[in-house]
Amino acid sequence: HLKLTDILHVTLVWLNVRNTDRKVLVVDSSSQNDRKLEISTTRWVSKDCMEITTVSGPSFFLREIYLSCVSVTDIVEGAVLNEDQTADIIEAGFCFVVEQKALEYLNRSEQCSFNLKRKLLAKGHSKKCIDLALAYLESKNYLSDERFARVWKKKKKINHSEGRIKLLSELLVRGISKNIAEKVLDDFGVCIVGRITNYSDKKHSQ
Repeated sequence: HLKLTDILHVTLVWLNVRNTDRKVLVVDSSSQNDRKLEISTTRWVSKDCMEITTVSGPSFFLREIYLSCVSVTDIVEGAVLNEDQTADIIEAGFCFVVEQKALEYLNRSEQCSFNLKRKLLAKGHSKKCIDLALAYLESKNYLSDERFARVWKKKKKINHSEGRIKLLSELLVRGISKNIAEKVLDDFGVCIVGRITNYSDKKHSQ
């Protein structure tokens, strides 16, 4: 689990994320707040997402799936959580932050998991939180490497000199698995010999 001793002191604050008023967690190494979290109120905003308000004032969101050692039944009004429980809840909060950032990218355009992970790492998010958040988004089909590959293939202007090997290579360097890349190229009728054959042409040739 994430240890508060590893990240010094953690404080909950209001933070604007770009142009939104999203409530998130940030690390403040100068804070001298107590390392135990006291819950003021909780509210389920969806079947798996909870808003937690602390006694000190700030509130944040987390999903039950991101918790590793704390049960949601322990997160109730008036509860005072120990250090390990607090660390687990804070990490779950960071996972939600990563999830929301990933959704910002996905709302702009289709993303592949490889490039999305790279962008999130560049923003300073932890690998563990990124992996958990992306796994959740994939489970909900918000993130799909196959869908990304199909969109990429449709948008790409392909000339007759570009064959299957070249297209496959371009998908692989984008982090798309070979199985998915092969399936997408097969579905689009990209011949092994290196020519693009549409389905109407194939039908007439039979």
